[in-house]
Amino acid sequence: MKVAYWGSGPISHFHVPALKKIGAEIVSCFSRSGSQTLHRFGAMHGIDVARNEVEFLQKCDSADCVFVALRTENTLDALVKLKGSYTVFFEKPGALSSTEFACLQNEVDIKNFFSLYNRRFYSTVGYLKNFIRETSQPVNLNLYFPDTKTGLHQFFINGCHAIDLALFLIGDFVPEIIGVCGDLHNGSSGFSFIAKSKKGHILNFNNPWGAPSRARVDCFNGKHNVQLMPFEALEVSDKMEVLEPTEAIPIRRYVPNGLYREFVASKFKPGFLEQAECALEYVQNGTLDEKLCTFDQALKNLVFMEKVLEHLH
Repeated sequence: MKVAYWGSGPISHFHVPALKKIGAEIVSCFSRSGSQTLHRFGAMHGIDVARNEVEFLQKCDSADCVFVALRTENTLDALVKLKGSYTVFFEKPGALSSTEFACLQNEVDIKNFFSLYNRRFYSTVGYLKNFIRETSQPVNLNLYFPDTKTGLHQFFINGCHAIDLALFLIGDFVPEIIGVCGDLHNGSSGFSFIAKSKKGHILNFNNPWGAPSRARVDCFNGKHNVQLMPFEALEVSDKMEVLEPTEAIPIRRYVPNGLYREFVASKFKPGFLEQAECALEYVQNGTLDEKLCTFDQALKNLVFMEKVLEHLH
């Protein structure tokens, strides 16, 4: 698989090793004219650097796919220029406005455009996805996402990960919003919302942005609870064990019994190798894995985020 790579920022140093591991040939890279990181990035990874955008777009025409890993503010401007027959994989969320993002459909063939949401590819997320799918009754899914920074911009460029994860897990990208509460002003403690999927799954999403706490997911189906805390660590329990007070620990403790545990272990940034493998499978064989985020799903993520925020204005 021949890849043209558009980007040279920090995340690119994780994408390229994963691409090389699956045998991809990166034929050219570019970010922007005057970039302070582009030539260093190319030299570090042994990739030819295009002299300018025109030359890079010509290189794209000889590639099987293009990976785009630019700042969100610059991503859409790049995507509209990728009109070749190649497949395009771009870093989430793709844009900061669903209206602007939707216009991409008028410029390119979006059926071969996919957004990169690497947490979909965690084995722990795959376990929970199957757990929900195989449960005969609606589940109660609680997602706690204390982003490291406050503000709406951060919510769009990074909180989109958590939104996509929640909607991907419940299998519904247009769930009904039941209620939203919180504050968007600077210095606020964040916001929360409750939504319900078409199958009746309950989604509780809490975003105490800036809180010094760990992200986690709890999913209960009436019998078993699956917890991801953080998203890379999974524990399944079906009851609480009571630990009586001791001299060393003089309080009664209630601890999940931990029937099964799993942890994402990888030499690469979690999910990136599996993501590259799915990209390869699609480009070579046309096999669309459900973990690849389609343009339609990426657009619905943005629309849903905007609807949540509308309730707070």
